[in-house]
Amino acid sequence: MMIPLLFATFLVNFPQQLAQSDVNNGLITVVMVLGASVLPIGFAAGPRYVPKWKKQACEIPASQHPNSHYICDEAGEVKCLPGWTGDLCDVPICRKGCDPLQGYCRRPGECRCKLGFYGELCDKCVALPGCQHGRCNVSFECSCDPGWKGMFCSEPVCAPDCLSSQGYCEKPGECR
Repeated sequence: MMIPLLFATFLVNFPQQLAQSDVNNGLITVVMVLGASVLPIGFAAGPRYVPKWKKQACEIPASQHPNSHYICDEAGEVKCLPGWTGDLCDVPICRKGCDPLQGYCRRPGECRCKLGFYGELCDKCVALPGCQHGRCNVSFECSCDPGWKGMFCSEPVCAPDCLSSQGYCEKPGECR
């Protein structure tokens, strides 16, 4: 069986700390597995590409970039200010421990909670409003404590055979 391949030129950014065994005479070898076939692919290790905007950003004085979150080093390269990251230095680094799925930040070091979550690190969920004897595992849910049932965990679980004997209960496990 032949596997059709399309060859193209593309740029790949590899981590700067490639092990020496990964680089052989300026050629980086990556192994690609296609089904049962193994295809080694070589990449030439060359100078790192610097986007045009980064070069231009350092050619203009910083005073003309009032909202910038970067500085330019002596080599003319953009370096993000502390608390900022991303290619454009426009992504704030949230408070350490801020839940990445339930929280976000607009400025470095803060942790704002998305709808349905609260707490300093947005690690607590908001239970369904009206939940009485329960808690949430997921936002806007009411997971009942033992002995309670119903949408709002407001109905006690009666003793076995209580309902079949026309009884009722006001607390879990009892029968009247």
